[in-house]
Amino acid sequence: VTNLAEVYREMERFEEGLQVLEAALQRVSFPEDLKALHLAQAQLHRAWGDSLQHQGIKPDKAIHQYQAALAIDILHQRLDAVLDLVSLGKTFVALQLYDKAIEAFEQALVITREMQDRYGEAALLDRLGAAYGAQHEHEKAIAYMQQALTIHRELQDRPREVLTLLGLALAYHSLDQTDSEIAQLQEALDLARALEDREAEGRALLGLGLVHQTLSRDGEAIDSLEPALARFREVQDRQQEGNTLYHLGVAWEALDQPHKAIDH
Repeated sequence: VTNLAEVYREMERFEEGLQVLEAALQRVSFPEDLKALHLAQAQLHRAWGDSLQHQGIKPDKAIHQYQAALAIDILHQRLDAVLDLVSLGKTFVALQLYDKAIEAFEQALVITREMQDRYGEAALLDRLGAAYGAQHEHEKAIAYMQQALTIHRELQDRPREVLTLLGLALAYHSLDQTDSEIAQLQEALDLARALEDREAEGRALLGLGLVHQTLSRDGEAIDSLEPALARFREVQDRQQEGNTLYHLGVAWEALDQPHKAIDH
């Protein structure tokens, strides 16, 4: 029966798969069989929610499916319960319902800590930092991201460390704490270069360029923006390429070199 439900899941015929499992639940009594059927139900609910999310339609229905999966997983499979809670949190973030997203991420964080899953814990701390930042609670955002950064370094997870440093820089920027912002960006830049992560390197350089521009240090801004532009072109990030070109034009114009501003 669970194999048949899996077939229905792969075909995205979720409702039919759930009907098969519901009928099977009425016929079995052994605890092991009941648990297997319940977990298969949770997988179908979660996959249905993912499908709705991927299609970008009816987020309320996606939330309903994730909640149905969570109700099962919290009793039978706590690792999967974390997946359900993260999916709920991400859906709430997309809907800008940050309080609900934070509640879901906090519940997931409790479980990951009980399971001593340090990678999962750090990822959730980053998500909480981003959610608090989105609702302009930047001090809380920094507190969570600092905890995440400590764990990334403990685990020597350097790619995630770079991303957290960039997130911290953004939070410090929102608080007008320029020195701290520059320190995070410089650290992110050094690490991104060591990792040969061109996208992160470009983001760090762009951030530094914007800081210099804000401080009317347009020559230094250009020194950061030019290599940022090269990195974004290298990774074919057209959106950031356009953003960087705009700021380069502003910087050249501020230096009374309008011909170079026009070029950008």
